[in-house]
Amino acid sequence: NLKESALSADELSTFTRGLAANKVMLLFDTCKSGAATQALQRLAMSRGLDERKIIARIAREHGIAVFSAASVSQEAFEIKALRHDSFTYCLVAALGGNPDSIAEDGVITAARLLARVNRDTRETALQYLKVEQTPIVYIFGDDFGIGSAR
Repeated sequence: NLKESALSADELSTFTRGLAANKVMLLFDTCKSGAATQALQRLAMSRGLDERKIIARIAREHGIAVFSAASVSQEAFEIKALRHDSFTYCLVAALGGNPDSIAEDGVITAARLLARVNRDTRETALQYLKVEQTPIVYIFGDDFGIGSAR
């Protein structure tokens, strides 16, 4: 029952504003999850110019990265041979693999991790399923570290 189990864009926005963390990375691994990323972008850009400037300053200080496994119109398929869908498989592989490939000066950054998972997700979906899967990445504010490569 989608209406009872899903979050609206407003609920998601309220949730992220209520977090105490300075840096937030949201990962949506669902079919058509690009809609959530687009909704967050629209909310951020629908403000007046003065409010957008304040939001931009806060984003630089805090930062939010949003990654959706598929575009607004695409499915996020389970790959039986991998026992995951392509996004989860590629995320786990990136985090468990060579940390230097997703690190900058020894720090794993949100942008580098998400860029790697984005590329690998596309390749994995094509290889195993012969379908296009287009993850959506949105980073509001500056890139930020999420861990150490050492």
